Amino acid sequence: MRACRELPTGKVRATDDCTTQEDQDMRRFHVHVAVEDLEANIRFYSTVFGQEPTVRKDDYAKWMVEDPRPA
Repeated sequence: MRACRELPTGKVRATDDCTTQEDQDMRRFHVHVAVEDLEANIRFYSTVFGQEPTVRKDDYAKWMVEDPRPA
């Protein structure tokens, strides 16, 4: 569980007990990584995330994971 603390700006900062919608929204992020060997990197990130890509194209792979911490 995560704790929430309101900052002077009115925004919520998550600590160890926060379960607000703001905290849940902060868990999603997007990272673009350009790689030389797409197949090798798909294998690597599939292992890290513990699942195959959600979307896979000739020059693109996308994982949509609930918890992006390594498996």
